[in-house]
Amino acid sequence: MLENEKELINQIADDDEVAFEVVFYYYYPKVRVFLADLLKDCAAAEDVAQEVFARIWLMRNTLPEIRSFGSYLYTMTRNSALFHIKKSRLSVTMDDLDLVEEEVIESRLTAEEKERRIKEIVGNMPERRRLVFILSREEGKSNEEIAEILGIKKKTVENLMNAALKEIRRILSMMIFFI
Repeated sequence: MLENEKELINQIADDDEVAFEVVFYYYYPKVRVFLADLLKDCAAAEDVAQEVFARIWLMRNTLPEIRSFGSYLYTMTRNSALFHIKKSRLSVTMDDLDLVEEEVIESRLTAEEKERRIKEIVGNMPERRRLVFILSREEGKSNEEIAEILGIKKKTVENLMNAALKEIRRILSMMIFFI
């Protein structure tokens, strides 16, 4: 994160091109590399990255309303990648993009670092979601066993586990985005 990012974002909203350049030169390489990993095409990654920053400039008057520019930029970049993939192929799903993001995470994080970060993410989850994840992944319990232990339905266990995995993927992807 840039040291004076919030101030720069406000300056961009006030049409300050120099502030935009500072933000652009800081984030553009990160966005381009992230997109190249997702799209597997350097030329397309450059095009999409430029589109992301062009859209930021065009929507600059809304920037002060954003709480976290990094999260906003990540989401915009991810959505732009999905749109590019949809435009290029006949069909793509969010699962396809999740798989690609998982590959990027695997290639960028060591197993030890990934495990440490997952434990950190799990530690911040709501209690039931955290319990379901721990019982499943760390204790090897089946969904039926977890449902019985927690006194909930098997479908609830499945939903909580899916939410946990989705949260882990999303947060790891965001972390990778800023490495």
